[in-house]
Amino acid sequence: MTLSAALSGSHLLQDGDGEVFLDISMRAGQGKTKKRVPLSVALVVDRSGSMAGPKLGHAKAAARKLITSLRDGDRLAIISYG
Repeated sequence: MTLSAALSGSHLLQDGDGEVFLDISMRAGQGKTKKRVPLSVALVVDRSGSMAGPKLGHAKAAARKLITSLRDGDRLAIISYG
């Protein structure tokens, strides 16, 4: 398994908003079987006031990417709080 991470930028502006994004990726090596087992995934979405604006938009985009990668037989639970 390979784990990698990258920041959205290498510098922070002194008078900037201090916002930096972290992209984490995990990849498994080629297995012996051709068929993967079904996944059970729980997605927790924070809809509180601190997530207003672009933050919630980024969270929704990440959720869409996760959902489009699911296959038949996978299970998804969505927990929303605010």
